[in-house]
Amino acid sequence: MRMESSTAVALCLSASAVLLCLAYYLGNRGRVRPLGGQGWRLRRVFAGRWTYEEKIGSHWAGIPFEEPQDFREPPYVVIAPSEDTWHTFPAWAHGRRAEIIGRVQLALSSSNYVVEVPGGAHHSACAPGAPRA
Repeated sequence: MRMESSTAVALCLSASAVLLCLAYYLGNRGRVRPLGGQGWRLRRVFAGRWTYEEKIGSHWAGIPFEEPQDFREPPYVVIAPSEDTWHTFPAWAHGRRAEIIGRVQLALSSSNYVVEVPGGAHHSACAPGAPRA
């Protein structure tokens, strides 16, 4: 059975449109979320790993936040490092856990994420600092 040339063209255009939409979606999930000239950003390093970074001098220094790769439906979950793990981070992050977790929530506020804090409740990224049921 031979396909009409107009049908083949329509199928190719449809497939191209789907691929472009998929590439756009995947590209936006992995983008850096800089927040102005505030000296910090949240960056998705690869699937399952986000990094909160601050500009220290002329370079960016960061700490990791994990995202479970269990293909759940939204809201997606990012897990904040535990207090025990936090003590292993560089000195600039010590004593600033709540502040930094709040910034991560803020950066993810428009992306349908919640931040899970070990030993605590889920925090909605849509309302930074607000406990989730």
